Amino acid sequence: MGTSSYKFITALLNDPKLSASDRDRIIQLIGRELERKNKGYVTEEQLKDYVTIDKLKEFISSLSVRTPEAKSDPAETQGKIERGSTMHSPREIVNFLKLFSNKSSALKYTTHTWDMSSDGSFSYASYKDFMKQCEKDFYEKYRYDGNKNYIYQYNQILYYLIQDFLFRKEDNEKYKGWGRFQIKIGYSYPKGKLEKWMEENPGKQPGSMPLSVFPKELRPIVNKKVLGNFEEVGSLFKKEIQFRGNDLYNDIKRVFESPDYEVNPERLETLKGVEFYTSTWSFKTALEIVKENIAYRSSEHNKVEIWAEVHDEKNESEKYVDIFIDQLGSFSDKNVNDDKLMLRNGMGRITDIKKWLVSLCDFHIESRFRIKGEYSFARIDYLKDTDLTKEPEVSSIDNCDGFKYCFRFYL
Repeated sequence: MGTSSYKFITALLNDPKLSASDRDRIIQLIGRELERKNKGYVTEEQLKDYVTIDKLKEFISSLSVRTPEAKSDPAETQGKIERGSTMHSPREIVNFLKLFSNKSSALKYTTHTWDMSSDGSFSYASYKDFMKQCEKDFYEKYRYDGNKNYIYQYNQILYYLIQDFLFRKEDNEKYKGWGRFQIKIGYSYPKGKLEKWMEENPGKQPGSMPLSVFPKELRPIVNKKVLGNFEEVGSLFKKEIQFRGNDLYNDIKRVFESPDYEVNPERLETLKGVEFYTSTWSFKTALEIVKENIAYRSSEHNKVEIWAEVHDEKNESEKYVDIFIDQLGSFSDKNVNDDKLMLRNGMGRITDIKKWLVSLCDFHIESRFRIKGEYSFARIDYLKDTDLTKEPEVSSIDNCDGFKYCFRFYL
Protein backbone atom coordinates (compact mmCIF):
# COMPACT_ATOMS: atom_id res chain seq x y z
CA MET A 1 0.00 0.00 0.00
CA GLY A 2 2.75 2.43 1.00
CA THR A 3 4.86 1.93 -2.14
CA SER A 4 1.88 2.17 -4.51
CA SER A 5 0.72 5.29 -2.69
CA TYR A 6 4.17 6.79 -3.04
CA LYS A 7 4.24 6.09 -6.78
CA PHE A 8 0.76 7.50 -7.20
CA ILE A 9 1.57 10.72 -5.38
CA THR A 10 4.92 11.28 -7.08
CA ALA A 11 3.26 10.73 -10.46
CA LEU A 12 0.59 13.25 -9.50
CA LEU A 13 3.20 15.80 -8.45
CA ASN A 14 4.94 15.41 -11.81
CA ASP A 15 1.74 15.89 -13.79
CA PRO A 16 2.28 18.94 -16.05
CA LYS A 17 -1.41 19.77 -15.78
CA LEU A 18 -1.10 20.33 -12.02
CA SER A 19 -0.93 23.98 -10.98
CA ALA A 20 1.91 25.22 -8.79
CA SER A 21 -0.47 26.10 -5.96
CA ASP A 22 -2.07 22.64 -5.94
CA ARG A 23 1.37 20.98 -6.05
CA ASP A 24 2.35 23.03 -3.01
CA ARG A 25 -0.91 22.02 -1.37
CA ILE A 26 -0.21 18.29 -1.79
CA ILE A 27 3.32 18.65 -0.40
CA GLN A 28 1.94 20.64 2.54
CA LEU A 29 -0.62 17.95 3.36
CA ILE A 30 1.98 15.19 3.16
CA GLY A 31 4.37 17.11 5.38
CA ARG A 32 1.65 17.81 7.93
CA GLU A 33 0.70 14.12 8.11
CA LEU A 34 4.31 13.08 8.60
CA GLU A 35 4.90 15.79 11.19
CA ARG A 36 1.98 14.50 13.26
CA LYS A 37 3.27 10.92 13.18
CA ASN A 38 7.03 11.27 13.18
CA LYS A 39 8.03 14.79 14.30
CA GLY A 40 11.15 14.49 12.14
CA TYR A 41 12.73 14.97 8.77
CA VAL A 42 10.60 13.80 5.84
CA THR A 43 12.44 11.01 4.03
CA GLU A 44 11.37 9.02 1.01
CA GLU A 45 10.89 5.93 3.17
CA GLN A 46 8.65 7.85 5.55
CA LEU A 47 6.62 8.99 2.59
CA LYS A 48 6.18 5.36 1.51
CA ASP A 49 5.25 4.28 5.03
CA TYR A 50 2.87 7.02 6.06
CA VAL A 51 1.20 8.52 2.99
CA THR A 52 -1.62 6.27 1.82
CA ILE A 53 -4.28 6.71 -0.80
CA ASP A 54 -6.96 6.69 1.90
CA LYS A 55 -5.40 9.62 3.75
CA LEU A 56 -5.35 11.80 0.66
CA LYS A 57 -8.47 10.38 -1.00
CA GLU A 58 -10.72 13.31 -0.19
CA PHE A 59 -8.12 15.83 -1.27
CA ILE A 60 -7.26 14.01 -4.51
CA SER A 61 -10.98 13.82 -5.30
CA SER A 62 -11.41 17.56 -4.88
CA LEU A 63 -8.26 18.22 -6.90
CA SER A 64 -9.44 16.06 -9.79
CA VAL A 65 -12.37 18.38 -10.46
CA ARG A 66 -10.16 21.45 -10.39
CA THR A 67 -7.20 20.44 -12.53
CA PRO A 68 -7.35 22.40 -15.81
CA GLU A 69 -7.29 20.53 -19.08
CA ALA A 70 -5.96 21.76 -22.39
CA LYS A 71 -9.27 21.18 -24.11
CA SER A 72 -12.58 19.90 -22.80
CA ASP A 73 -16.32 20.10 -23.07
CA PRO A 74 -17.66 23.56 -22.13
CA ALA A 75 -19.49 22.05 -19.18
CA GLU A 76 -16.15 20.93 -17.78
CA THR A 77 -15.41 24.62 -17.15
CA GLN A 78 -17.21 24.21 -13.82
CA GLY A 79 -14.18 22.22 -12.65
CA LYS A 80 -11.36 24.48 -13.78
CA ILE A 81 -9.29 26.74 -11.61
CA GLU A 82 -9.58 29.46 -14.22
CA ARG A 83 -13.30 29.75 -14.84
CA GLY A 84 -13.18 32.63 -17.27
CA SER A 85 -14.98 35.18 -15.08
CA THR A 86 -14.15 38.67 -16.28
CA MET A 87 -16.03 40.76 -13.72
CA HIS A 88 -16.93 40.59 -10.04
CA SER A 89 -20.62 41.26 -9.54
CA PRO A 90 -22.28 39.21 -6.77
CA ARG A 91 -25.42 41.36 -6.81
CA GLU A 92 -26.04 40.45 -10.46
CA ILE A 93 -25.65 36.75 -9.69
CA VAL A 94 -28.12 36.93 -6.79
CA ASN A 95 -30.66 38.89 -8.81
CA PHE A 96 -30.56 36.25 -11.52
CA LEU A 97 -30.74 33.27 -9.17
CA LYS A 98 -33.81 34.79 -7.55
CA LEU A 99 -35.66 33.93 -10.78
CA PHE A 100 -35.76 30.36 -9.47
CA SER A 101 -38.22 31.53 -6.83
CA ASN A 102 -40.00 34.20 -8.89
CA LYS A 103 -43.44 33.07 -10.09
CA SER A 104 -43.19 35.34 -13.13
CA SER A 105 -40.34 33.20 -14.51
CA ALA A 106 -40.58 29.71 -15.91
CA LEU A 107 -37.24 28.99 -14.23
CA LYS A 108 -39.03 28.83 -10.87
CA TYR A 109 -41.06 25.85 -12.04
CA THR A 110 -37.97 23.81 -12.86
CA THR A 111 -37.67 23.23 -9.11
CA HIS A 112 -41.24 23.90 -7.93
CA THR A 113 -44.63 22.30 -8.57
CA TRP A 114 -46.41 23.77 -11.58
CA ASP A 115 -49.31 26.07 -10.77
CA MET A 116 -52.77 24.79 -11.60
CA SER A 117 -55.61 26.92 -12.98
CA SER A 118 -59.22 26.82 -11.81
CA ASP A 119 -60.15 24.29 -14.52
CA GLY A 120 -57.55 21.83 -13.25
CA SER A 121 -55.04 22.35 -16.04
CA PHE A 122 -51.37 23.24 -15.50
CA SER A 123 -49.94 26.63 -16.39
CA TYR A 124 -47.88 25.05 -19.20
CA ALA A 125 -49.63 23.09 -21.91
CA SER A 126 -46.75 20.71 -22.67
CA TYR A 127 -43.08 19.95 -22.16
CA LYS A 128 -42.21 21.90 -25.33
CA ASP A 129 -44.24 24.89 -24.19
CA PHE A 130 -42.49 24.87 -20.82
CA MET A 131 -38.96 24.45 -22.18
CA LYS A 132 -39.50 27.13 -24.79
CA GLN A 133 -40.31 29.59 -21.99
CA CYS A 134 -37.31 28.43 -19.95
CA GLU A 135 -35.01 29.02 -22.92
CA LYS A 136 -36.50 32.46 -23.39
CA ASP A 137 -36.00 33.34 -19.72
CA PHE A 138 -32.45 32.01 -19.65
CA TYR A 139 -31.07 32.99 -23.05
CA GLU A 140 -33.14 35.84 -24.49
CA LYS A 141 -34.12 38.01 -21.53
CA TYR A 142 -30.60 37.93 -20.12
CA ARG A 143 -28.54 37.70 -23.30
CA TYR A 144 -24.87 38.56 -22.93
CA ASP A 145 -22.97 37.41 -26.01
CA GLY A 146 -24.44 35.42 -28.85
CA ASN A 147 -26.53 32.71 -27.21
CA LYS A 148 -25.04 33.02 -23.72
CA ASN A 149 -26.77 34.13 -20.56
CA TYR A 150 -25.16 37.24 -19.07
CA ILE A 151 -24.01 35.45 -15.91
CA TYR A 152 -21.45 33.72 -18.16
CA GLN A 153 -19.15 36.71 -17.70
CA TYR A 154 -19.56 36.65 -13.91
CA ASN A 155 -19.43 32.99 -12.92
CA GLN A 156 -19.14 30.15 -15.41
CA ILE A 157 -19.63 27.45 -12.78
CA LEU A 158 -23.19 28.66 -12.26
CA TYR A 159 -23.73 29.23 -15.97
CA TYR A 160 -22.87 25.65 -16.88
CA LEU A 161 -24.61 24.20 -13.82
CA ILE A 162 -27.91 25.74 -14.94
CA GLN A 163 -27.31 24.98 -18.60
CA ASP A 164 -26.57 21.32 -17.89
CA PHE A 165 -29.57 20.88 -15.62
CA LEU A 166 -31.98 22.43 -18.11
CA PHE A 167 -30.65 22.29 -21.65
CA ARG A 168 -27.83 19.78 -22.08
CA LYS A 169 -28.90 17.19 -24.66
CA GLU A 170 -25.73 15.33 -25.56
CA ASP A 171 -23.33 13.21 -23.54
CA ASN A 172 -19.63 12.49 -24.00
CA GLU A 173 -16.97 10.54 -22.14
CA LYS A 174 -15.55 13.57 -20.34
CA TYR A 175 -18.85 14.85 -18.97
CA LYS A 176 -19.12 13.90 -15.30
CA GLY A 177 -22.51 15.46 -14.54
CA TRP A 178 -23.68 18.59 -12.79
CA GLY A 179 -23.35 19.57 -9.15
CA ARG A 180 -21.50 18.04 -6.23
CA PHE A 181 -23.21 14.67 -6.77
CA GLN A 182 -22.40 14.67 -10.51
CA ILE A 183 -25.99 14.14 -11.65
CA LYS A 184 -26.25 13.41 -15.37
CA ILE A 185 -30.02 13.50 -15.92
CA GLY A 186 -31.86 16.76 -16.48
CA TYR A 187 -34.74 18.37 -18.32
CA SER A 188 -33.16 17.70 -21.72
CA TYR A 189 -30.92 14.69 -21.10
CA PRO A 190 -31.19 11.90 -22.04
CA LYS A 191 -32.55 13.58 -25.14
CA GLY A 192 -36.32 13.22 -25.47
CA LYS A 193 -36.76 11.07 -22.33
CA LEU A 194 -38.72 13.54 -20.20
CA GLU A 195 -40.62 14.88 -23.22
CA LYS A 196 -41.75 11.39 -24.23
CA TRP A 197 -42.84 10.52 -20.69
CA MET A 198 -44.98 13.66 -20.45
CA GLU A 199 -46.60 12.93 -23.80
CA GLU A 200 -47.46 9.44 -22.57
CA ASN A 201 -48.72 10.75 -19.23
CA PRO A 202 -50.99 13.72 -19.95
CA GLY A 203 -51.97 15.71 -16.91
CA LYS A 204 -48.63 15.01 -15.24
CA GLN A 205 -45.78 17.45 -14.60
CA PRO A 206 -42.02 16.78 -14.71
CA GLY A 207 -41.55 16.20 -10.98
CA SER A 208 -43.89 13.19 -11.11
CA MET A 209 -41.72 11.24 -13.54
CA PRO A 210 -40.24 8.13 -11.86
CA LEU A 211 -36.51 7.83 -12.37
CA SER A 212 -36.98 4.17 -13.23
CA VAL A 213 -37.61 5.31 -16.84
CA PHE A 214 -33.92 6.25 -17.10
CA PRO A 215 -31.14 3.74 -17.78
CA LYS A 216 -29.93 2.21 -14.52
CA GLU A 217 -26.45 3.71 -14.83
CA LEU A 218 -27.90 7.23 -14.90
CA ARG A 219 -30.14 6.95 -11.85
CA PRO A 220 -28.64 9.15 -9.10
CA ILE A 221 -27.55 7.63 -5.80
CA VAL A 222 -27.14 10.32 -3.14
CA ASN A 223 -25.93 9.47 0.35
CA LYS A 224 -26.52 5.77 -0.41
CA LYS A 225 -30.14 6.47 -1.38
CA VAL A 226 -31.48 5.84 -4.88
CA LEU A 227 -33.63 8.80 -5.88
CA GLY A 228 -37.20 7.95 -6.79
CA ASN A 229 -38.60 10.73 -8.99
CA PHE A 230 -37.60 13.80 -10.93
CA GLU A 231 -38.82 16.14 -8.18
CA GLU A 232 -35.95 14.89 -6.02
CA VAL A 233 -33.51 15.84 -8.79
CA GLY A 234 -34.94 19.35 -8.77
CA SER A 235 -34.47 19.49 -5.00
CA LEU A 236 -30.79 18.62 -5.43
CA PHE A 237 -30.43 21.43 -7.95
CA LYS A 238 -31.97 23.91 -5.51
CA LYS A 239 -29.30 22.98 -2.98
CA GLU A 240 -26.64 23.82 -5.58
CA ILE A 241 -27.82 27.42 -5.91
CA GLN A 242 -29.12 28.25 -2.44
CA PHE A 243 -28.37 27.56 1.21
CA ARG A 244 -31.78 26.69 2.67
CA GLY A 245 -32.94 26.00 6.21
CA ASN A 246 -29.95 24.84 8.25
CA ASP A 247 -27.88 23.80 5.22
CA LEU A 248 -25.27 26.51 5.79
CA TYR A 249 -24.87 25.58 9.45
CA ASN A 250 -24.64 21.85 8.71
CA ASP A 251 -22.20 22.27 5.83
CA ILE A 252 -19.85 24.58 7.71
CA LYS A 253 -20.02 22.40 10.82
CA ARG A 254 -19.01 19.37 8.74
CA VAL A 255 -16.18 21.23 6.97
CA PHE A 256 -14.63 22.51 10.18
CA GLU A 257 -14.98 19.37 12.27
CA SER A 258 -11.37 18.62 13.18
CA PRO A 259 -9.34 17.32 16.13
CA ASP A 260 -6.71 19.95 15.28
CA TYR A 261 -8.66 22.90 16.66
CA GLU A 262 -11.75 23.85 18.61
CA VAL A 263 -14.69 25.73 17.09
CA ASN A 264 -16.86 27.79 19.44
CA PRO A 265 -20.25 25.97 19.24
CA GLU A 266 -22.30 28.89 20.54
CA ARG A 267 -21.18 31.31 17.84
CA LEU A 268 -21.63 28.60 15.23
CA GLU A 269 -25.33 28.50 16.14
CA THR A 270 -25.78 31.92 14.48
CA LEU A 271 -25.52 30.14 11.11
CA LYS A 272 -28.79 28.29 11.66
CA GLY A 273 -31.62 29.39 9.42
CA VAL A 274 -29.39 31.68 7.33
CA GLU A 275 -30.44 31.49 3.67
CA PHE A 276 -29.00 33.05 0.52
CA TYR A 277 -28.40 32.31 -3.16
CA THR A 278 -24.93 31.34 -4.35
CA SER A 279 -22.95 28.44 -5.77
CA THR A 280 -22.98 26.35 -2.59
CA TRP A 281 -20.39 23.93 -3.97
CA SER A 282 -17.94 26.73 -4.80
CA PHE A 283 -18.28 28.29 -1.35
CA LYS A 284 -17.71 24.93 0.35
CA THR A 285 -14.60 24.42 -1.80
CA ALA A 286 -13.26 27.80 -0.70
CA LEU A 287 -13.99 26.87 2.92
CA GLU A 288 -11.96 23.69 2.56
CA ILE A 289 -8.94 25.83 1.68
CA VAL A 290 -9.62 28.10 4.66
CA LYS A 291 -9.77 24.98 6.84
CA GLU A 292 -6.34 23.86 5.60
CA ASN A 293 -4.87 27.27 6.35
CA ILE A 294 -6.26 27.14 9.87
CA ALA A 295 -5.08 23.58 10.49
CA TYR A 296 -1.57 24.53 9.35
CA ARG A 297 -1.22 26.89 12.34
CA SER A 298 -3.52 25.07 14.76
CA SER A 299 -0.70 23.71 16.94
CA GLU A 300 -0.13 27.28 18.17
CA HIS A 301 -3.63 28.72 17.80
CA ASN A 302 -6.44 26.19 18.18
CA LYS A 303 -9.40 28.44 19.01
CA VAL A 304 -11.69 29.25 16.09
CA GLU A 305 -14.88 31.29 15.98
CA ILE A 306 -17.34 31.11 13.08
CA TRP A 307 -20.47 33.24 13.01
CA ALA A 308 -22.96 35.06 10.81
CA GLU A 309 -24.44 38.55 10.97
CA VAL A 310 -27.63 39.03 8.96
CA HIS A 311 -28.60 42.49 7.74
CA ASP A 312 -32.08 42.18 6.26
CA GLU A 313 -34.19 44.76 8.06
CA LYS A 314 -36.61 46.89 6.02
CA ASN A 315 -34.84 50.12 6.92
CA GLU A 316 -31.46 48.89 5.66
CA SER A 317 -30.48 50.24 2.26
CA GLU A 318 -28.88 46.95 1.21
CA LYS A 319 -29.51 43.47 2.53
CA TYR A 320 -26.65 41.03 3.04
CA VAL A 321 -25.19 38.28 5.22
CA ASP A 322 -21.67 38.54 6.64
CA ILE A 323 -19.91 35.28 7.53
CA PHE A 324 -16.75 35.43 9.63
CA ILE A 325 -14.12 32.77 10.37
CA ASP A 326 -11.58 33.93 12.96
CA GLN A 327 -8.54 31.95 14.14
CA LEU A 328 -7.99 33.63 17.48
CA GLY A 329 -4.46 34.76 18.30
CA SER A 330 -3.15 33.79 14.88
CA PHE A 331 -1.70 36.85 13.16
CA SER A 332 -0.04 37.15 9.78
CA ASP A 333 2.75 39.56 10.85
CA LYS A 334 3.99 39.50 7.24
CA ASN A 335 4.84 42.63 5.32
CA VAL A 336 1.50 43.79 3.96
CA ASN A 337 3.11 44.02 0.50
CA ASP A 338 4.14 40.37 0.56
CA ASP A 339 3.65 38.78 -2.87
CA LYS A 340 1.27 36.11 -1.51
CA LEU A 341 -0.85 38.66 0.34
CA MET A 342 -1.00 40.77 -2.83
CA LEU A 343 -1.73 37.66 -4.94
CA ARG A 344 1.12 38.38 -7.34
CA ASN A 345 1.80 35.73 -9.99
CA GLY A 346 -1.08 33.65 -8.64
CA MET A 347 0.83 32.86 -5.46
CA GLY A 348 -0.67 31.67 -2.18
CA ARG A 349 -3.81 29.92 -1.00
CA ILE A 350 -5.75 33.18 -0.76
CA THR A 351 -5.49 33.33 -4.55
CA ASP A 352 -7.35 30.02 -4.72
CA ILE A 353 -9.99 31.18 -2.24
CA LYS A 354 -10.58 34.30 -4.32
CA LYS A 355 -10.93 32.35 -7.56
CA TRP A 356 -13.69 30.19 -6.11
CA LEU A 357 -15.66 33.22 -4.88
CA VAL A 358 -15.66 35.57 -7.88
CA SER A 359 -19.14 37.10 -8.26
CA LEU A 360 -20.46 35.04 -5.35
CA CYS A 361 -19.53 37.31 -2.46
CA ASP A 362 -17.22 40.12 -1.41
CA PHE A 363 -14.16 38.77 0.39
CA HIS A 364 -11.52 40.29 2.67
CA ILE A 365 -9.20 39.31 5.51
CA GLU A 366 -8.24 41.11 8.71
CA SER A 367 -5.09 40.55 10.75
CA ARG A 368 -1.90 42.14 12.02
CA PHE A 369 0.73 42.95 9.42
CA ARG A 370 4.01 44.81 9.13
CA ILE A 371 3.32 48.19 7.58
CA LYS A 372 6.24 50.57 7.09
CA GLY A 373 8.32 48.64 9.59
CA GLU A 374 5.69 48.56 12.35
CA TYR A 375 3.06 46.02 13.33
CA SER A 376 -0.41 47.35 12.56
CA PHE A 377 -3.91 45.96 12.14
CA ALA A 378 -5.32 46.11 8.63
CA ARG A 379 -7.96 44.83 6.27
CA ILE A 380 -7.14 43.54 2.78
CA ASP A 381 -10.00 43.50 0.27
CA TYR A 382 -9.65 40.83 -2.40
CA LEU A 383 -13.15 40.86 -3.88
CA LYS A 384 -14.86 44.21 -3.72
CA ASP A 385 -14.34 46.12 -6.96
CA THR A 386 -15.91 45.01 -10.24
CA ASP A 387 -12.47 45.00 -11.92
CA LEU A 388 -10.72 41.73 -11.07
CA THR A 389 -7.34 42.97 -12.29
CA LYS A 390 -6.92 45.56 -9.53
CA GLU A 391 -4.42 44.88 -6.75
CA PRO A 392 -5.96 44.12 -3.32
CA GLU A 393 -6.90 47.23 -1.34
CA VAL A 394 -5.34 47.71 2.11
CA SER A 395 -7.01 49.81 4.80
CA SER A 396 -6.25 50.33 8.49
CA ILE A 397 -8.51 48.97 11.26
CA ASP A 398 -8.38 49.57 15.00
CA ASN A 399 -7.94 46.00 16.17
CA CYS A 400 -8.69 42.31 15.55
CA ASP A 401 -8.52 39.06 17.51
CA GLY A 402 -6.57 36.96 15.04
CA PHE A 403 -6.58 36.03 11.36
CA LYS A 404 -10.13 36.64 10.19
CA TYR A 405 -11.74 35.59 6.88
CA CYS A 406 -14.77 37.71 5.97
CA PHE A 407 -17.41 36.91 3.33
CA ARG A 408 -20.36 39.12 2.37
CA PHE A 409 -23.26 37.53 0.49
CA TYR A 410 -26.01 39.80 -0.86
CA LEU A 411 -29.68 38.97 -0.36
